[in-house]
Amino acid sequence: MPTDDIDTVTDAPSTWPPPIYNGEPAFVNTSGMNTTVPPEIESVNWNWGAFLLPFFWAYANKNRGFCLAIAILGLLGFAAPSMLPNAFVMVYVIAGFIYLAISMILAINGHALAWQRRRFDGGVDEFFAVQRTWTVCGLAVAVLLVVAWPLFVTVRY
Repeated sequence: MPTDDIDTVTDAPSTWPPPIYNGEPAFVNTSGMNTTVPPEIESVNWNWGAFLLPFFWAYANKNRGFCLAIAILGLLGFAAPSMLPNAFVMVYVIAGFIYLAISMILAINGHALAWQRRRFDGGVDEFFAVQRTWTVCGLAVAVLLVVAWPLFVTVRY
């Protein structure tokens, strides 16, 4: 293996810390290893895909605890009117606040969680491409819901 120039993304090295080439350590793709996050990913503060589509985003990025919490909130929302007919509005309000809190936690920590839990073979470039796709899908769903909301309100009432 030549020691003069390495520009490719490699898997985890067999030795740790990775060897140094040209005075700088070679880039090691640590995605999916639950380890450190590269600085270019840490510097991004908000993940719109995680905020707008938290259940699907959490499932796709192997954050099963958040996914389970959101699923329980959804089931509670469907079951609450039959279990607690007099107090179901309060259950909806509490579930909504918890859902919003989980969405905000995922949005704030989403980039680091995705890098640590899911493997991105293309490295940082593939990571940002995938997160950009989540953002576009989340915005599309949000726009669709905003446009469709008046239809549901007028038809129902």
